[in-house]
Amino acid sequence: MRSWQITCGGLSKQQLLLQLASRKIAMNAYATWLFLEIDFVSEEQQLYLQQVTPRSLGFTAPTTYLEFKAAALAQGFLLCPWYTAIYLRLQWMEPLELRFTVVCADEGRDVQSPRGFYLQYYSDQYWLRGYRSSEDWLLALDEAFVFRHAP
Repeated sequence: MRSWQITCGGLSKQQLLLQLASRKIAMNAYATWLFLEIDFVSEEQQLYLQQVTPRSLGFTAPTTYLEFKAAALAQGFLLCPWYTAIYLRLQWMEPLELRFTVVCADEGRDVQSPRGFYLQYYSDQYWLRGYRSSEDWLLALDEAFVFRHAP
């Protein structure tokens, strides 16, 4: 399982958009929607992140997103701030064709609204994508998610 230590903050939305564009990171409409909605931190901070899968938490059959998230939180993982995926995409440019969904506090969001971001490298392109899902989203055992953890 992968882990990351990233630096977040210190950049305005305009500066972040310029960095995404200069690195040729594509965004879909849902990612743009979320990007415009979220607040960013002005001071730099370090975040410690960990890849987690349903299998790594002990699930032996597909599980719902809500069950998976509850199990991860019960094991001490933390939800990521909304801006985490943006900074992770800028600082991690490994061309893996896996999808990494960054887990944030998405409760209360309408199913028609984007619920979060995921990172993907697809067709020779780095992506920061937003996604929609329902509460009963069924996860494959090896689907990759990113949580925050204490240093």
